[in-house]
Amino acid sequence: MSTQDSGVPARHTSHYTDEPPAAPGPPPEPPAAGTGIVYLRQDLDGHWEASWQGPHGTSGYAEHTGTQDEVIAWAKSRPAEAWLTWDETTEQYVPY
Repeated sequence: MSTQDSGVPARHTSHYTDEPPAAPGPPPEPPAAGTGIVYLRQDLDGHWEASWQGPHGTSGYAEHTGTQDEVIAWAKSRPAEAWLTWDETTEQYVPY
């Protein structure tokens, strides 16, 4: 605990405000058609997810979670440049 010269504990500055939190911004735009990579994977809890990520250094992102069938259908419907899925054996993404 810090003290002022008088030996009295220093007061902590409050960051409280009556202002409401800022509204979230719009979702990011997906990558341009024919670009980016769709990554499919099942997480450690068994949930399926896919993300479509724009080329390095560009904007563009979209994602989807759901059942295996839903995620695969979503991934296949993206006009990406490539589709990759996680391979547990090699521990890397491989072509889907």
